[in-house]
Amino acid sequence: MKKYIVSFEIASFLHTLQELQNILNLPSMDDCKDLGESGVTVWRVYSLAEPAASIEDHFQSLLTEIKKATLDFAVLKSSDNVELYLNVACMFDTANCSVLITRSMIELAVQLDAEIEITTYVTDYS
Repeated sequence: MKKYIVSFEIASFLHTLQELQNILNLPSMDDCKDLGESGVTVWRVYSLAEPAASIEDHFQSLLTEIKKATLDFAVLKSSDNVELYLNVACMFDTANCSVLITRSMIELAVQLDAEIEITTYVTDYS
């Protein structure tokens, strides 16, 4: 069985977490971090779909959350100090796993001018 955690992430080398929240007019998730030793602030929002939902359902949920922002993300990305990511974490309990990269994932990445990062994790494979 596959389960997903899908998020949109902004990594800023310039802004604090509060500044990003103000720019986006959206609160950050609890696991976001402010400028630290690494010199990077990470703001993210997650898909609200159930972990076992399809990847397409996760991206539709994420798109709904992203649309709440009051900013064109490409404008934010125009700064050399900001990186945008669509993150897909796939947890699986079989010998291998494949993650389908759908057209909507690619279209959303292009629309946001974001990179796509996919990470897979074996969970309880015997």
